Amino acid sequence: MYAKCGVLTKAAKVLNELPVRDVVSWSALISDAATFTSILKACANLRRADLGRLVHIEILRQGLLESNALLGTALVDMYAKCGMLAKAQDAHEVIQFSSNNASWNALISGFVQQGFGKQAFFFFEEMLQKGLIPNEITFSAILKACGSIGDHVKGQQIHNMIVHRGISLNHVVLGTALVDMYAKCGALKRAQRLLDELPAGNVVSWSALIAGFAQEGLWEDAVKCL
Repeated sequence: MYAKCGVLTKAAKVLNELPVRDVVSWSALISDAATFTSILKACANLRRADLGRLVHIEILRQGLLESNALLGTALVDMYAKCGMLAKAQDAHEVIQFSSNNASWNALISGFVQQGFGKQAFFFFEEMLQKGLIPNEITFSAILKACGSIGDHVKGQQIHNMIVHRGISLNHVVLGTALVDMYAKCGALKRAQRLLDELPAGNVVSWSALIAGFAQEGLWEDAVKCL
């Protein structure tokens, strides 16, 4: 009921307090993909892969996964956020028939968040090969991958791709991801110039630049940003 009504926080609390055996019974009473999608989101937020796996089993039993891209994406996202990247990849493969940006973004972001930047690039390139068009969320995630592995060249290539596609840097998360990437790669002048060009700097983007200066031992420059 809570999940259907959109009260995800309350649903997550209830789900987290249920014994595992009750989760199994509860899942068996559900028959629509929308509710399962909400439950998987709750499992992802709680980092409860154990509950998510039980829900996954019930989804498979009911044969819902093959016909619902949103449900499949929620499953990929749940496993990715819980650090179960092999499971996330398996789930992603199952829903290849209806590949969309959301499922690819969930997979790529999961690998980046777990510190596997190079593997994230593999999926990003595969996404491009399949003809899908990255969006701001995709680019933000892959820029984070560039920063995590210190690959300024790839980061610049991604930046060029963003410009070529005419994507606006007014998107706060994307603009911040660019600043953070350049800062982590040691291209501090480029990071500062980009930050100055952004329509509106924010605490996160300024923090990224300050951290970059500090990383290089440029304490005076870091202080000037305050």
